Amino acid sequence: MTALEPLPHGVAEPAGVSRAAWARALAAAALGPLFAGYTAAATVVAVIVSTAPGADASSGAVLRGAGPIWLAAHQIPLLVRGAPLGVLPLLPTVLVLFLVMRAAMVATDRVRPHTWEQAALVVGTIGGAHAVFGAVLAGISTEPVTAEAPEAFFGCGLLATVAAAIGLSRRAGLLKILAERLDSTVLRGLRAGALGLAALLTVSTAAVAVGLLFSFGTARTIFAEMAPDAGSAFGLWMLSMSYLPNGIVAALAFLVGPGFGIGKVTISPLATLPGPVPAVPLLAALPTQESARWWLLILMLPLAVGAFLGWAYRQCDEDPMIRVQVVAIGAGVVAASCFLLAMLTGGRLGSGQFDPVGLRSGLVAVAAFVWVSVPAISIAWFFGPRPSRADKPPDGEAAEGDETGEAGDAADAETAAGEATGEGDTEKADGDAGAEAEAVAAEEEASLEEVDADDAEMAGLLDELEDAEEAVSTLDAADRSSASPRDEVSDVADQDEPAVAGDTDRGESMVTEESGRDEPTAVEVAGTDPGQPGAGDQPPSESAGEGTDQHRER
Repeated sequence: MTALEPLPHGVAEPAGVSRAAWARALAAAALGPLFAGYTAAATVVAVIVSTAPGADASSGAVLRGAGPIWLAAHQIPLLVRGAPLGVLPLLPTVLVLFLVMRAAMVATDRVRPHTWEQAALVVGTIGGAHAVFGAVLAGISTEPVTAEAPEAFFGCGLLATVAAAIGLSRRAGLLKILAERLDSTVLRGLRAGALGLAALLTVSTAAVAVGLLFSFGTARTIFAEMAPDAGSAFGLWMLSMSYLPNGIVAALAFLVGPGFGIGKVTISPLATLPGPVPAVPLLAALPTQESARWWLLILMLPLAVGAFLGWAYRQCDEDPMIRVQVVAIGAGVVAASCFLLAMLTGGRLGSGQFDPVGLRSGLVAVAAFVWVSVPAISIAWFFGPRPSRADKPPDGEAAEGDETGEAGDAADAETAAGEATGEGDTEKADGDAGAEAEAVAAEEEASLEEVDADDAEMAGLLDELEDAEEAVSTLDAADRSSASPRDEVSDVADQDEPAVAGDTDRGESMVTEESGRDEPTAVEVAGTDPGQPGAGDQPPSESAGEGTDQHRER
């Protein structure tokens, strides 16, 4: 989907989506969560009244009883026989948010809104339908459970609008675009806050589980007294499960220090004032005695959460200040979330001794911020990486100048300090020039090494080429040696003919040279022994013939 853009002339239909398709998609998105939520509430009422002895199980009674449950799931305060009920369960509210978000995401997939006006149309339709339906239910509600129509209109509409906006933003990619535009430090801080809140809620859930485990007998006794039949037991079990997130938030307030109160009963690790509480199995986990000194160790749990957060983000950046900012933003997100959860958890509970149920949301937020931020910042600062420190310029001369200035008057001190500063700047400049020269020399040396590497590679290629030529010569010699004897004889004959011709020509040339010599003188003839022929008296033909015969014999 493309990014949403403003449209000056109202809502326009994207290509391929007709008005009828828009109408069907918006109707499904608006009515789907309403039908699913009201059906679920009616089912719970039907199961309870059908199994409780003497209860009215008619369809009208079931539908009338489903209305207040649906309003309570949207955090709309109720009046039970005139007594206010403002402590409403959080688990049904989470389910309502999920249904509305899912409906908005499906509608976004169907119509593919491309403008802000189209997106506002989807969100506004879902929020408006819930507002109108809530006002209608509050208007037709009768005793013993009633609600105010204006509160139902604005409360249901606001909750559905927020959930629909979140669902559409996720499907349309707006959250991704927002994450890309945010500063990286802020984005990491938001993620750190989500991690810290999840860790704190996990610890709170574990505390509730441990408390219920140690008070299992008390919870079983409450079940037996308050729910003697199956219908009542189912209703009491559903009530306890619906208020389980409220108990987790109350445990969170207890762990960070301020605690919570139910009427005159105060529960805190610093000071506990026990007393009577409503007969609900979930409240069996509350302490029944005053606080002891070892309860202060409970405050180590939020400190451990802060240490975990700091350890998780100790390497998010090399700059210690950036790491501190990230974990500080995360601690702020945790504090803001605790404030909102505490506001939703507390409220009016009748007009008797259990009224009100109070979680001091401001103190809870401040305590959560302190317990999480202090260890997180400390660990992120001291246990993370640090940037390398630049070499400081020599300050010996500056120190000497300072000492001279202290010994002399003010003018001499200023002059000495100026000279020391100038010399320090000169040395720093010389150091920079030397560093640049070393960098240039290093680059030239690297270039020479590259040239030497190229020469070595070329020599290797030449050696490989010579080896290949020797291999080819070896193969040719092997081919010639494998030829037939007849071919060798013919080759020898062919080679002998030119050799004989060459010997004959050489003999003729020798005869010609002998004949061309001058006639010997009388002295030479007289000095020659007639009985022994001279070396030159041998006929050339005989020497040539002997050469030919020797060649043939060979």
